[in-house]
Amino acid sequence: MSALRGCAPDIVFVLILLVGAWVLGSRTTRAHRQSGSIAHQPAFDLQFFGVALMNACGRGAVGIVTGDREILPSATGQDRIDRAPVGDFLDGRRERVGCDRIGKVASMPLDPMLRSSSYLITMASAAWRLTQPNWPSIDALMGGLFAVTIAASYGIGRLGMGPIASAIVAVFFALSPLHLSGLSNLRDYSKAPFFAIALLVCGVLARKRLTSIQTLALVVASGVVLGLGFGMRTDVGGYLPLIVATLLLFTPDSMIRSWRVHVGGALVCLAAFLSIAWPVIAVHAGGNTSHWAILGFSHEFDSALGVRPGPYRLNYFYNDGAVATIVTAFGQRTAPTDGDTVVNLRNYDAFSRDYLSTLVRAFPADALVRMWAGVLTIANLPFSDAARRSSEYGLPVGLLPAGVVWALDQRRQWLASLNGAGFIFLTTAIVGIAALDVRLAAFIFVAFCYLAGSSAIQFQPRHVFHLELLTLWILSFVLAQAFGLARTACDLRWAWPVCVRRLPVTASFVVVIAGAVVVPLAAARVYQRGSAERLLSGYERAPRDPVPPEPQQLEGGWTRLGASTLGAHADQPAGSTRAEMVVVQVSALCNGPSLDVRFTYNARTPASDFSRTLSVRTPPEAEAPVDVFMPVYYAGADLPNPRAYRFSGIDIPASRTSCVQGLFRFREPSRHKLLLEAVLPRNWRDLSLFQSLEVAEHPRTYAGGVSR
Repeated sequence: MSALRGCAPDIVFVLILLVGAWVLGSRTTRAHRQSGSIAHQPAFDLQFFGVALMNACGRGAVGIVTGDREILPSATGQDRIDRAPVGDFLDGRRERVGCDRIGKVASMPLDPMLRSSSYLITMASAAWRLTQPNWPSIDALMGGLFAVTIAASYGIGRLGMGPIASAIVAVFFALSPLHLSGLSNLRDYSKAPFFAIALLVCGVLARKRLTSIQTLALVVASGVVLGLGFGMRTDVGGYLPLIVATLLLFTPDSMIRSWRVHVGGALVCLAAFLSIAWPVIAVHAGGNTSHWAILGFSHEFDSALGVRPGPYRLNYFYNDGAVATIVTAFGQRTAPTDGDTVVNLRNYDAFSRDYLSTLVRAFPADALVRMWAGVLTIANLPFSDAARRSSEYGLPVGLLPAGVVWALDQRRQWLASLNGAGFIFLTTAIVGIAALDVRLAAFIFVAFCYLAGSSAIQFQPRHVFHLELLTLWILSFVLAQAFGLARTACDLRWAWPVCVRRLPVTASFVVVIAGAVVVPLAAARVYQRGSAERLLSGYERAPRDPVPPEPQQLEGGWTRLGASTLGAHADQPAGSTRAEMVVVQVSALCNGPSLDVRFTYNARTPASDFSRTLSVRTPPEAEAPVDVFMPVYYAGADLPNPRAYRFSGIDIPASRTSCVQGLFRFREPSRHKLLLEAVLPRNWRDLSLFQSLEVAEHPRTYAGGVSR
């Protein structure tokens, strides 16, 4: 009874947070829907809810066709149904639809990406079975996921601070505009509760001294929960290694004395996860993880991460079609096939892994610096997030209750003043904890870097919103400890002797951590210097064929060069993709304003239009031309129909065509495994051939090739 009375404040706080978060989550989801920001923008969402609708109505996990719109692209031979009720419901124009409004629909296998979310489809279908297919049920479901996330965040807070401070962490996390914006998409948000639960499990393992039975029960339960989460959003599988690492390395019990419990716990945790997740793993087929990682090198993430590029680009477009084109052309250069590869097929997954590994082997320092950029950015995320208006995240503020809007504004004012201080709080927390317990400090460092560093794979709000919890915990912990010291009039007599005795251990820990960050990055940059120089030198030495300019006047004051040669490329076989490397030499005499060089494609749809403009500036002291290397792509007429694309030519402002000193293409582009964009002045070997952190580094770079 006394133990229950001791838990009373926690029980009260958890109940209040569960109810309040459910109401806030449901209302926010409804506001997103009413504002039209949900409307199931991505085609995948339309397919997802179409399958959930059929499942809820007893038709099984099948796709449907509504009028002229195919809900499941892989479906064949279905009967059409009345578009008005079902199509309008899936488009968000109707709040509910009866199962009797669905006609006869044939069964067909689901797309692998849909099957990888089969547990989430089942959960959405269950919500609709309880009443009938209607969007308010999904609002309530989203509110439930939000409530579990907030309750778990309170539990995480309690591992390092009191009930009030923990409740503040939960409330600030609940009122995050970035977090609330995630409620516009069920699949993207579904990882949040599993993230918070996994972090809570890791914290309990690292903080509490558990019995063997308690440890095994906890890790088995976490394996089961993460297995369920994997069937909703496969990202959840990334939390399993952190739980296993915590169990093996960071528990209070000695690994030597209790290694059987630790190793056995890791094995049963993995077994529990596999037993639940296996139906999804069996159809996941690699999940195109490498494809998503290649997307993470896109230029739009450079500014989000605060990364300064080198004189080359590892990827430009955040576009599935563009990456699929690059990987397909790479596969056909390195291992020619009879046909094209398609996303979600096993051959494409193998090609994308090979391409990513080739890219990382040539540029390992860039992969590392982007990881550390992710850590620094997440460390400051709540503060930089607060410096932006809620509407910038697509949050429909006008449809939220006035009290919520007021709370959002107060939160923004409080946190915006700390913008830029995230790294200071993170360092203070880790060093302060190390002064008392190096093991716990090492756990926090590893957990934070693992979770925050992985954000660099794709640094988008929908992929990182949940990571604000990490920094909010750090901030609250530091402030709670400072408040505790101030409340006792800074009486450090009890702590000072301990800190002095542990000063050598703390200093050693700081040195080790600094070395773990700096040494691998420095070594990778030394290695990358050689690999990047070999790659770019290979471009410079590659045999080239001149391309006749044959200027063609275009509207708007542009002139197209090389169209008859580059744009009239022989038709590729159906289902093929071919890459070439085009070289534009910009004259050294053209050292005035930047020269706009537009690489233009003829594409059947905007999604497959890879046209872009590069602003090239010749250095004032240059005595030789600047070489612009640009890979360009050609697709066969049926790849994929009707999304064919082919490079058309190079457009230059008509008044500055004299700036183009030469136009070439590689004679044998297939001899180069990597075809990357690069803008190289004559002295490029004197430049820093790596990406760098804008906030902390000032390497020698060349800003003469700006993409837009």
